[in-house]
Amino acid sequence: MKFDLKKFLILNFPYALMFWFFNRVGEGYRLAAGADMVAKGMGAISSLGAIISSNPLPSFHPRTFLWG
Repeated sequence: MKFDLKKFLILNFPYALMFWFFNRVGEGYRLAAGADMVAKGMGAISSLGAIISSNPLPSFHPRTFLWG
């Protein structure tokens, strides 16, 4: 049985995209100012555009990596 790279990439692309998105949201939550979950969540959502555009690579911080 031959390994089909194209099929593998097509099937796993949605998982990689979801990992990247939630990794970015987790980094925004980690870097947001605030004492409680609601304030940090609002800070993460409001700064999501800046976080995605500043560095498109995923974060390798342990907590952020866990979110992803």
